[in-house]
Amino acid sequence: YFLLLYKQNKKNVFLFLGSMCASAGLVSYPGLFTLPFVYLVLSQSKWKSLVFLVPGIILFYITFSQGGINGYVVSKIPSVTVSTISSYVKTSTEYFVRTFVMFFIKGDHTFRVNIPDKPQLDAVSQLFLLIGSLFLFGKKYRKVVPYIIVPILILILPSVSPALPSIEVPNSGRTLGIIPFVYALVAIGIYESTIFIKEKIRPVFLILLMSVIAFMNIFAYFGPYKEQLPNRNSPYGRIIAKYIDSLSPDTIVYLSDCCWGERGQPEPKAIFYSMKHQSGRWSIVSDTFIHNCHDIRENRNFVIIVNPYSVDRQANFSSCFPNARGVMHTDRYNQQVFFSLTQ
Repeated sequence: YFLLLYKQNKKNVFLFLGSMCASAGLVSYPGLFTLPFVYLVLSQSKWKSLVFLVPGIILFYITFSQGGINGYVVSKIPSVTVSTISSYVKTSTEYFVRTFVMFFIKGDHTFRVNIPDKPQLDAVSQLFLLIGSLFLFGKKYRKVVPYIIVPILILILPSVSPALPSIEVPNSGRTLGIIPFVYALVAIGIYESTIFIKEKIRPVFLILLMSVIAFMNIFAYFGPYKEQLPNRNSPYGRIIAKYIDSLSPDTIVYLSDCCWGERGQPEPKAIFYSMKHQSGRWSIVSDTFIHNCHDIRENRNFVIIVNPYSVDRQANFSSCFPNARGVMHTDRYNQQVFFSLTQ
C-alpha cells in the first residue's frame, strides 16, 4: 500500500512507512524475512531516497537477530560445496515445481490451513488464476509484471530451500507472502473475463461467481477440512476443562498423563486456560503428573484424569481406591477423551 502511494506521490514519507511495515513483518512470521528485499527492489528508489530505507533496515536487523529468528532462517539455508551444487539445484527445481502446482494439484501435506494434500485454491479460482496469468504478459499489464512476478520469485525462496525435508514441500506457511499476488492474478482473470459479458448482466455474473467461490470454500472448511483435523476437531482440552469446572472447588485435580490424542492433545495448558474457574488449579498448568498411588497424599476429595487408553494405569489407581468411581468420558463422535477416577 505504501509502495503504491510512494509511486504515485514520490513522497519519501511513504517510502519510510513501507520500509518499516515490511521489516516489522518478521515479528508476526519469520518466514517473511525476504519481504524487505522485495520492497527494496520494487521501490526503485533514487540514491537520495535510500536514506529513508535505513530505519527499516535497522528494524529488520534488530528483529532478525532477536527472538530466535536468526536461527530459524539459518536452519533453512544449506551449506553449499562444489560437490553438492548439482544436487541442490535439482532439489530446488523440484521444490519450485511442487510449490507452483500446489494451487492446482497437490497442496500442503499438513492440516494447518487446508485439507491435507488438496490444492490450495478451489477449482473456480484455479481457472481464473490461469486466465489472469495469461493476460499478465500481454501489453495491457506489461508495466505491472515486475510488481507481481518479482515478489513471487523472492517470497517463494523460503519454501524451496534444498535444506528442507521433502515432506515439508509444498508448505502453505512459508508461501504466505505470495498469497496477495496470487489473488491479484485471480482478480485479473475475473476482470478480463467480464469484458466478454454484456455490461447489463456483469453484476449478476460477478455476484453468482463470488457466491460459487464462497460456497465452495465454506463447504470445504466446515465439511471435509473439519474431518481432517486432530480427532475430528474434537477439543479434548476444553472437554476436560468443562468437566473440571463442574466439580466442587475443594476437589483436588490430578493429571496422570497428557497428550494422548492426535497431534499431542490434550496439553495441560490447553486444559487450564480453557477453564472458567482456575483458582486453586495451578497444579494442572505446572505439568505435574502423578504416576502411582503414593503421589496422592491428600485425604480430601480428588479426581484423577487418566489416559483413556492406559488400561493398566486405570486399574492401578482403581485398586488403590476401591471406593472411587471410574467413568470413561467420550465426545459426540463416541471417541474416548479421558478416564476419570473420583473420590
